[in-house]
Amino acid sequence: MNHTKLVQILLILWVVFFVWSFIYAQIAEPAGDSFTRGLNRLSTFGYWHAIALVFAAASWSMGAKLEKGSKLQKRSVIPMIVECVFGVIALVVIIYFSVMKEPVVIADPLARIPTEVTAPAD
Repeated sequence: MNHTKLVQILLILWVVFFVWSFIYAQIAEPAGDSFTRGLNRLSTFGYWHAIALVFAAASWSMGAKLEKGSKLQKRSVIPMIVECVFGVIALVVIIYFSVMKEPVVIADPLARIPTEVTAPAD
């Protein structure tokens, strides 16, 4: 099998696993109890992205052996760039929330309850 066909197959497999990671994360039934409920979706998302990363790296390395400047060689770099961008975004989010001083409050359900207790009227 020549490098052109192999790179094309690797690109197709990367697209399949990349798209499947999003689809499966949405259709997977959340498992776990209480706080950990639904974390299986996050882990399977990462699992399928790791598989897509393997195909991205393979297409990148095999694409380097193609003719310089060809369209397929340029396309073989795109999956690795996309995976690196996803990795940087994940790291930024993790670092941001680990060094943030105040916790994020999405909604405060107790904000409408008055805190002062008044004496009853005579």
